Amino acid sequence: MLSKPRRALPALIEPGECQVVLQIVGASPVTVITVISEATGLDFMSASKLAQDAPSVVASGISQASAELVVERLEKAGAKAVSAEQYRPESG
Repeated sequence: MLSKPRRALPALIEPGECQVVLQIVGASPVTVITVISEATGLDFMSASKLAQDAPSVVASGISQASAELVVERLEKAGAKAVSAEQYRPESG
C-alpha cells in the first residue's frame, strides 16, 4: 500500500540560508525519524534512510529560526544535530 505524500510542518521550513545536519541518531531512532519526517515531509522509510546515513543534511534552505526548531526537536528525541549556514563554494 502506498502512503500519501506528507507535508513538512510550516514552522520548520521557513525559507532562509541555514541547514540542519543530523550527526548522531541516538537511543530513540523511531522518534528521531518522526521528527525528520515532520521537518522534511518525507515518508517514514525515506526519513529512516536519511537517519541511517547520519551524518547527513536533514533540512537546507531554511531560516535560522526554523533550523533551531528542528535541532531542538531532534535533540529532544535523543539525537545530536547542529544548524549552520549553507555551504557556498566561492566563485571566481
